[in-house]
Amino acid sequence: MSSDYEPPNENSLLNNILPSYGMFKSTISLELEPSNENFSVDPPTYDNHEMTPITSVSSSQIQSPQEESTPSNIFVDDYFDPNQESDNLWQNTILTNVDKLPNLTSESNSKSNALQVNIKFTENVCQKGIKPVIIDPSLKEFTQGDYIHGYITMENTSDEPISFDMVYVVFEGTLTVLESNLTSLVKFKFLNMMDLFASWSYANIDRLVTDNGYPHDWCDGEIDPYDNTLLSIDVKRIFEPHVTYKRYFTFKIPEKLLDDECDHSLPMHTQIIPTFGIDRQNIPPSLLLANKSTQIKDLAFIDSNITYSVDARVIGRASKYNCQTEKDHFILAKQASCPIRVIPNHNELDYDANVDYHAFVQSVKEKIDFGNELLNNQPLLSPSLSHDTMKVKQLYNETKCDKKTSQYESVQPFKRKIFGTTKNLGIVSLSTDKRVYVIQYTPPSKFGTKNKDTEIIIPLELRYTGKEAPEIKSVEVELVSLTIQSKKHSIPIEFTSEMSFNDQEINSKPVAENFDSIIIHKFQKYLNDFNKLIKECGNETLKIETKQYRDVKALAALKTKYINLPISDLQYLTQSKEGFGSNVSIKTIPWVKDDDWSKKNFSIKMDLNNCGLKGIDHPVKGLSKITLVPNFQSCYISRMYYLKLNMKTNGALLVLHVPLEIVR
Repeated sequence: MSSDYEPPNENSLLNNILPSYGMFKSTISLELEPSNENFSVDPPTYDNHEMTPITSVSSSQIQSPQEESTPSNIFVDDYFDPNQESDNLWQNTILTNVDKLPNLTSESNSKSNALQVNIKFTENVCQKGIKPVIIDPSLKEFTQGDYIHGYITMENTSDEPISFDMVYVVFEGTLTVLESNLTSLVKFKFLNMMDLFASWSYANIDRLVTDNGYPHDWCDGEIDPYDNTLLSIDVKRIFEPHVTYKRYFTFKIPEKLLDDECDHSLPMHTQIIPTFGIDRQNIPPSLLLANKSTQIKDLAFIDSNITYSVDARVIGRASKYNCQTEKDHFILAKQASCPIRVIPNHNELDYDANVDYHAFVQSVKEKIDFGNELLNNQPLLSPSLSHDTMKVKQLYNETKCDKKTSQYESVQPFKRKIFGTTKNLGIVSLSTDKRVYVIQYTPPSKFGTKNKDTEIIIPLELRYTGKEAPEIKSVEVELVSLTIQSKKHSIPIEFTSEMSFNDQEINSKPVAENFDSIIIHKFQKYLNDFNKLIKECGNETLKIETKQYRDVKALAALKTKYINLPISDLQYLTQSKEGFGSNVSIKTIPWVKDDDWSKKNFSIKMDLNNCGLKGIDHPVKGLSKITLVPNFQSCYISRMYYLKLNMKTNGALLVLHVPLEIVR
């Protein structure tokens, strides 16, 4: 091959197909019950018109939630009904239920141990006779539209033929959650793509546009001259002794998930989500401990993870692998898996999630009000504001000036101890214009250079009313990482910043609300109201729909994880005609009289790359070491960010929040 060889473009070289009915039945829809099919007879034939070009790279199907603790010996007698709808038929295929099959890969089974299955990744499309450029996928972050090229090899190292029923090569995205008892897993398969070219089928498929094969010809004996591997698998589904088989694969990461991935049809829940957390189920503890210093610290829940992987699976019958069972069933004879790290690009969605959320809350309230009317108008009381907070709100409303309504604001009474008695000397507030701050995603150091665009400037206005000006003691800023998870029911809403903190905090005590108090506690009360009304009225009369009850229960049972990352080296800026000027201390910025208020305007400039984990023996600092994946939401797990500003004066503590998005 000449040194000036240029690899071909994937889009112009790959030949994509729509599977015929026969191919679909023999691959994607292979049913759970082993049939009595005789592999020694001639396979079915295909008409040329059945091979139809389309634009997708491979077939893509969505898999329903799966629980590993369910019985693994799957028989069709328990599941199969020939009269059920096509959607249910899909649920009874091997491809859908593969995680429930007994897996011999790590067992002491002679035939399974004799099968060697390996996955290799290449820089370009694999072609017969051309030396591939092998790459390490663990050193790359993939995103939407990226191609994943490579090949699998399967070798029978024994002296006897080994039979199989199916070879699947798939690209999958999976959310795994460890149950509270720490003994079982729940898996949600949100992406499942099969490469028909790499998987075994009854057809000779033209993988490349340059191929010109005949669909009735199974290319027995076709060899790659580069390494003398056999490119075709025996039509009788036999791995011959001491023969190495090779199958090429290509996957293209989709722009989004299928629309029916989300039960509630929420646009954000059908976006590609990032690799997240540590796959503790498939990585031995010894390896985790040995690589602790190089682990990606993305602040995820310890009991859950989101993974993508390319998997090669050999499916066979228990009877053919010397497994003694009362009834023959399919088993996973051999599996090889390689993780792929996916970090999606940002997709701007023209959609107001607040509209649907408020409509959902209104429907819940209406059902509770209807129940209360049935109980002779006996209201279910909600917590009331404290007397001190009501006084602060009243005083603020009496003295507030005409300010923009589109602001985030924190208001506190200004109190001082005078001769042993605490006196209220007025009100102090801290505010900023309402906007979402955005920075670019910084990959871990092993994947690329540090992102330099991590600085933001937040303009602030500090106001007080009263005779004595507050003295600012300290200002702190924290980057808050909020992870939200549902372990059982799908999340029925999309989260917004107003669900993480209030636009305006007016309190007698410096206790700002968060996602738990705004959403979880609210829906826990709604769930208690539902349960009380059902008990006293009966649901025959109340008629709460199962879906509505389940959705309220899902939000009431959400789990959250907050990680506060302090940001160091803050700068205080003031603006003049000459531009921004830097102040060593916020105390040197003068107060300006404005009617009944006095104000101090300034900005805080910060570099989010100066954030760090606190409370550990060896502090970790910087976004190349603390991995903040892009904001995302899915049906079972979400990640959001915001900045928390804490200003302490000699008579009040002000807490202000502003939303932050991290995008790629």
